[in-house]
Amino acid sequence: MNLLLYQAVWFAAVLGREHYVYLILTLLALHLLLCRERGAELAVIAGCSAIGVAADCLLVMAGVFVFEPAPDILPIPI
Repeated sequence: MNLLLYQAVWFAAVLGREHYVYLILTLLALHLLLCRERGAELAVIAGCSAIGVAADCLLVMAGVFVFEPAPDILPIPI
């Protein structure tokens, strides 16, 4: 189940971007509701998210990714 929810969130984030924010948040909430150890799972989600955001920001700064129009807050789209 964890793998299915992860893939659903990932595809919604990549393919839908800002348009699927509510779907992404709903799927993450569903995942946390089904999880036995929510605190540990939140720590894993936060850690993996931080690593992913940092890696994507580095790739944008290196010129590997180019987003048009340029995002406002971070080098990557929220």
